[in-house]
Amino acid sequence: MNEKQPTILFVDDEPLILKAIENSLFRKRKLWSMKFATSGQTALEILDKAACAVIISDMRMPGIDGIQLLQKVKERYPNIIRVMLTGTADVQTAIDAINTGEVFRFLSKPTTTKTLSDTIEAALEQVRLIEAESRLLRETLTGTVNLLYDLMASINPEGHKRGVWLRDAVRELAQSIAVLRGRWDIEVAALLSQIGAISLPPNLTDHHLSGIDEQHEDSISQHKIIETGSDLVGRIPYLGTVSKIIHYQDKRFDGKGFPNDSVAGEKIPLGARVLKILHDFRKYDKECKNRYRVQTRMRAVPGMYDPALLEAILPICPLPYGVDTETHRHLKVRADELRLGHKLLSDVKTADNVVVVGAGNRLSPGFLARIRNLAESTGIQEPISVLVAD
Repeated sequence: MNEKQPTILFVDDEPLILKAIENSLFRKRKLWSMKFATSGQTALEILDKAACAVIISDMRMPGIDGIQLLQKVKERYPNIIRVMLTGTADVQTAIDAINTGEVFRFLSKPTTTKTLSDTIEAALEQVRLIEAESRLLRETLTGTVNLLYDLMASINPEGHKRGVWLRDAVRELAQSIAVLRGRWDIEVAALLSQIGAISLPPNLTDHHLSGIDEQHEDSISQHKIIETGSDLVGRIPYLGTVSKIIHYQDKRFDGKGFPNDSVAGEKIPLGARVLKILHDFRKYDKECKNRYRVQTRMRAVPGMYDPALLEAILPICPLPYGVDTETHRHLKVRADELRLGHKLLSDVKTADNVVVVGAGNRLSPGFLARIRNLAESTGIQEPISVLVAD
C-alpha cells in the first residue's frame, strides 16, 4: 500500500453497511485507503493511532452519535474533513450537524456510489487546499514569530528560556500524542506564552518565569504577562487561535482561576490545557527533581488539569532540568569553542553580568553571532557550561 495515500474513515454501527461501502469503493483503492469503525469510540481510538484525511459518519449510533463524534473530531483533529451520512431525513439534524460539527457535506442514505465517491474527492481537494494554505501561512508568519522570539531573548532571557522548553516539549510530546500532531498553533503559543513579560521590569518577572514563585499562577504579574501577551499576539493577522491559547494557559480544567470567566473543561483550548500541565510540571520538577513525586503531586489536585491529557503527558514529559547522561556530555568551554546545536546549561553573561542568552537554549547562528560579537567587544564570562550530544 502507498504510504502517501490519504485515508478515509467510515463510521456506522451496522457492519453490513460498512461492508457494502467497502465493496462499492473497491476500485478506488489505488487512490485512497479505507478504515472502518462500528462505533464513535472505536473511531476515536483509530484516529489516536492513524492519520486520516476524511471521516464519514452515520448520524444515529448508540453511545457517541454522529454529531457528538464530529464535534470531538473537530476539537481534536481540526484539519480532518467531516461528512455526515444518515438515513434520517431531518432538516434540523442537518442544521445541527453543520452548525456544531462544521460538517463539509451532509448526505442522505441510501446514496449512490458516484455521489459518495464525488463527495470524497471534493473532501480530499478541500484537504489539499487547507494544507496549501497552512504551509503558506506558516511561511508568512515565520518571520514575525522569529522577530518576537529574538525580542524575547534580548529583553527577557528567563521568559525566552521557558518558552523554548515549552515549545520543545510540545514537539516531543506530539510524537506520541496524536491530538498534538501538526498543531503549529500550539507550538507557537508555547514559544510565545511569556511574550507579555517584555512589558514588565525583569525584577517583577524573573521569579514567576523561573518557577521559583509557588503562587505564580495567582500573581498580578503573571496575569499581566498573560493579558499583554495575548493582546500582543492577537493583533497579528491569523494568530487569533494562538492568542486564545496564551489567554487561557493558566486556566484550571474546572473553570476556576484566571481568566475569571465561565470557560471550563473542553471549552478551554486544547493548547491551553497542554500548557497548564507543562507549566506546572516544570515548576514542580525544579522543586522535586523526581518524576514520580511530580506525578503524585499533580494527580493529587482534583479539577486542576484535563485528566486524559494529564495521564498522557506525565509519563513521557521531557524533564526540564534533567539530563540523559548516557547520550550527552557536559562540557565547559570558551566562547570561541561554542558550536551550533550546543545546549546551554548556564546563562551566557557579559563581563558586567548582563545575560546574553539564557540557559536551556540551543545555539542557533543568531545566538552564536551575538555571543562572539560581545566576546570581542565587551567580553563574556567564561567558561560556559554546555550539553553536547555524543
